[in-house]
Amino acid sequence: GLKHDPLFGQPPYALDRSAFPAEQPLLLIFEKPGCAECDEFHTEVLALQEVRDLLGRFEIVRLDADDEKTPVVAPDGVRTTPAAWFNQIAFSRLPALVFFDENGNEVLKTDALVRRARMLNSLNFVLQRAYEKGWTYQRFARTSAIEKLNKKQE
Repeated sequence: GLKHDPLFGQPPYALDRSAFPAEQPLLLIFEKPGCAECDEFHTEVLALQEVRDLLGRFEIVRLDADDEKTPVVAPDGVRTTPAAWFNQIAFSRLPALVFFDENGNEVLKTDALVRRARMLNSLNFVLQRAYEKGWTYQRFARTSAIEKLNKKQE
């Protein structure tokens, strides 16, 4: 099975936010058993305290990308399974991450290699609601890097 972590919500996966907003944004993580990159993501990214501190401000659900049986109610209220949802999004690799705001709107998704910096930028992009300003992830990450560099030079 998938690696256990108390951060992850357990079934039933009723993620519908279409009628009432949630209290926190949602992070959906797709993985599958035997995925070496997923194992690295756990040990090299999710285990970091600075990442876990930010993750505490999210509802987090991890789904098996091959699971064709477990029922899931997606943020838009649509009933699906993890495998069908993963295939619909058309990711090409694992782990894959999808971020939703409190109203169930998808605000960021990636199946790119996620390490410490990309994870922190992704979490902050959502928490700071940069998408509401029309910013892309790339603009947010670049701006954050420039701000950090300027602070170091002061």
